[in-house]
Amino acid sequence: MHKIVLLVSFTLVVFFSCKKEKGTHKENTIPRKQIEEKPIFFKTDSLTEMYSIVSEKGVRVRLWSSEYSTQDTFSLFGDKNHILISKEKKSKNKFTTVKIDTLLSNEYTYVNVYKESFIKKKVNDEEYLLFSLKETFKGRAVTGRDISFFMLHLNSLQFYTLTYSGEPTLRCEGCIDGAFEDNKYLNEKPALKKVLYAYASKSKHIYMPSKEEKAISYYKNYVQKWYKDNKVENTFGAGHADIMHVIYSTYYKEDIFKFTGDYGSNFIENDRFKIVNFFRGSLLGYNKQKKLYFPVLVESCNYDCNKEIGFLEGNSIDIQYEWSNGDSFQINLEDIKFLN
Repeated sequence: MHKIVLLVSFTLVVFFSCKKEKGTHKENTIPRKQIEEKPIFFKTDSLTEMYSIVSEKGVRVRLWSSEYSTQDTFSLFGDKNHILISKEKKSKNKFTTVKIDTLLSNEYTYVNVYKESFIKKKVNDEEYLLFSLKETFKGRAVTGRDISFFMLHLNSLQFYTLTYSGEPTLRCEGCIDGAFEDNKYLNEKPALKKVLYAYASKSKHIYMPSKEEKAISYYKNYVQKWYKDNKVENTFGAGHADIMHVIYSTYYKEDIFKFTGDYGSNFIENDRFKIVNFFRGSLLGYNKQKKLYFPVLVESCNYDCNKEIGFLEGNSIDIQYEWSNGDSFQINLEDIKFLN
């Protein structure tokens, strides 16, 4: 009998993806065998140095960007963007590149690296670099934003990413409103996860509610409460809110006009009501008899949803969107159901 011996080799291929296919954070968190680090050729002619740091062990780590704004090295705007990291060791008073890796790669996405966010942190006697950046999809169809918080080991170049996904919000100026995404690789490193979450939670670029603001009835949450009560989510790239047969709302003593922003002369009023029409945004009301504010129709979009409003007979308002070709919708303010 002849024996046949089959030699089989396996190659492990790991794919990483990001929601909306906006970007790829290639977290190199899979343990690797220690190998001798030898000098490598790293051509940087088409790259720009974004940040540089030298560790206590004398290792220099640099971040490189593929394309940037002429006004700001920390803003990337190319159709394809890359952020690379390099590790350099010092020998005979000269730094030599021994390792490179890709930190970020995306397409058709603006990238803003927060230059003030870079800090060095020690965890279990190991040095890490922490920093953050925002990704915004080009075009107007996608309204969401991602802010990613990175924790980079200054010797191995292994890094972890914590991403907060959300949208622009009224609840804080210049930040996004959403939630942290789960990261299974970060979950496997509880000590690092604790540090990264603590770092991210202090960022002015994400909304972290105070104890008072966690109550859905708090006036700053009028958008979220209106969506919840009416079981809708009217945030669009392009589009408009459907006018419902029954609208549920809430009275507020706080001035939600002022909280929402400037509206200029874009309002209508009669003896009973003042209705403010925010540009590509919500319709908010004020009951002059009760001296209380309330949302009428809550929505936001990037384009094609601006509207003109006017009073009809009684306390009904007529709404005409810019896309509607003369068609209009009506809301009778007397028919709104108030939940308080």
